[in-house]
Amino acid sequence: MGGKGVWDIALYSSKTFYKIAPLSINIKTTKENLDALKNLNIWAIVGSADTIVDPNASIEFIEEILKINENAKIIVLENYGHFDVPKVYLDTNYNVIDWLLD
Repeated sequence: MGGKGVWDIALYSSKTFYKIAPLSINIKTTKENLDALKNLNIWAIVGSADTIVDPNASIEFIEEILKINENAKIIVLENYGHFDVPKVYLDTNYNVIDWLLD
């Protein structure tokens, strides 16, 4: 439950982190969650073929947080299932690790 952990830790201590890259997880679009994450750099990553976690929850959250945080984005990896999404960390087309460390 790594993606959920990323969201939960960021919500709990959003001032501790500068960037987060949660994978494949539902996050509720609530005023409290949006306010807590409004200053974070967020790169959410989901798979279009995920049958375990509906990618729409992350998509909807990012759409809402973009209204108050221009440093949020999401990529939907086409035909990626839940257990395929972590491969993005190794994909040089995205360079997620470099983005996190920049």
